[in-house]
Amino acid sequence: MTKQGTVKKMVTLPLHSVQVLEQRATSNGLSLSAYLSWILNKTANEDLYSEERSDEGLDEETIYANAAEMSDEDAYSYLSRMIPEGHIMASKERQEEFRKWMEEQLQ
Repeated sequence: MTKQGTVKKMVTLPLHSVQVLEQRATSNGLSLSAYLSWILNKTANEDLYSEERSDEGLDEETIYANAAEMSDEDAYSYLSRMIPEGHIMASKERQEEFRKWMEEQLQ
């Protein structure tokens, strides 16, 4: 029996692909079935929000309203793409400045 609004599909995959996916599922604490569902849902939602919606140039309030309609995982991914502050790696120079500042603060 499937949940209402869901569909069961059978897919054929190469053995090597299944082995790799099983390892990734296990490392994430999931069964292969749950991991495949998660990957497919995530991919479908990323496509939905990147292709069907034109979010470029939206104000933060609208972006947050869009995210409120999503699951937590999808909302995090969406918000990370739309408001990347904090997700951008600092340059080596900026990292060194920060290390020096932290050392000064700790002394």
